[in-house]
Amino acid sequence: MIAQSHSLDRDFVAERLAARRNQLAKIIEYAHEDPDELGRLMLTGRAVAGYQAATDPSCLELPRVIRMVAQAAAALFGLASLEPGTSVGVALGDAPVVLAATGATSSAHAGRWLDGFFCALIARDQASIARLCATPIDVLKASSTRGDTYGELLVDALQSVGRGNSDADSAARLLKALHATAPEQIAIEPVDRVLHIVVPQIELLYHVLNNDAAGFNNGLEKALRLHRKYWTTIADEGINDPDALLALGPTAMACLAHDRGFAVDIESHYVPRQLIHG
Repeated sequence: MIAQSHSLDRDFVAERLAARRNQLAKIIEYAHEDPDELGRLMLTGRAVAGYQAATDPSCLELPRVIRMVAQAAAALFGLASLEPGTSVGVALGDAPVVLAATGATSSAHAGRWLDGFFCALIARDQASIARLCATPIDVLKASSTRGDTYGELLVDALQSVGRGNSDADSAARLLKALHATAPEQIAIEPVDRVLHIVVPQIELLYHVLNNDAAGFNNGLEKALRLHRKYWTTIADEGINDPDALLALGPTAMACLAHDRGFAVDIESHYVPRQLIHG
């Protein structure tokens, strides 16, 4: 099955990739000393991954950057889960780094957690998955960056999956998140984004938890079609935005489905096959 991706300005994307690569190298250095840089590391790494997926989805840099984002997320939320004044060793790259705990921060919110967890699933980074699953929901609620209720409910469901709870338990938690995406319950985020980007991710995970391979592949085609529609006709950021170029949530769900034995029948630049097959 082929899911058509949108056209883009390849010269612009190549220029942005080079610029973001340079930024990322500097931010990684800063983050080894300053935990406040971890959020920026995640955002910049996510941008590099998006631009890289659009220009050369089979390159070795792409999974390395995805893993770096997962590690940065694990570090950010690990530090946010501890009281300031303590220090903890975290992984950033190939060497452990000792950073000071921060307590809850504006960067440690549900949306950032979800991006980090999706990257950890794609990277098959079990250490980052475990650390993210250890993040108390209260830490997310304490962030000054607010989101709609579905975000924390979706975090709870994904933590259940990451901890190896029963599929029935995880599915029950997931349905609570799905119910919270009803348009009348969305007060902060753009409703179109929730309906086009978030709801399809939830539906994909539900198919995985119900061992429904056919439903998953149909849902993946739908998710990528809605992803394309959102970024080409609705979103203000434009078709060259890195979030438009790599469908992070669907890619993570495709990795989870693949690892559970599903034959993921899709061809799309939004979901690089290199990442699905690990």
